[in-house]
Formats: sequence, structure tokens, C-alpha cells
Amino acid sequence: MEKDQKLNVIISGAGPAGLTAAYEACKKRLSPVVFEKDREVGGISKTVNYKDYLF
Repeated sequence: MEKDQKLNVIISGAGPAGLTAAYEACKKRLSPVVFEKDREVGGISKTVNYKDYLF
């Protein structure tokens, strides 16, 4: 993202709702930026591997 870039939409969180909001904003020709605190997107809907078990 460039320093002087103008943003139409700022989204906090890259879970299902945040990603859907970004998708819908793009369909309306807006320029969303999504901020996520974790290294991966997906929020509560991502798959996690723990001791050979998938959650």
C-alpha cells in the first residue's frame, strides 16, 4: 500500500465476515484493505492441524 493511496473501505479482521465484506466492496469497484492480527486468514473457519488431528 502506497503512503498517499486513498482507501474507500478499511476492514478489521480476515475471518469469514471480513473477507466477504472485502469481496462485496470489490464488486462495487471500491478499494478495500483488510487488516488481520494473525499470520493466516480465515478466522474461526480455518483448519488447524494439532498432533495429527484436523480441527
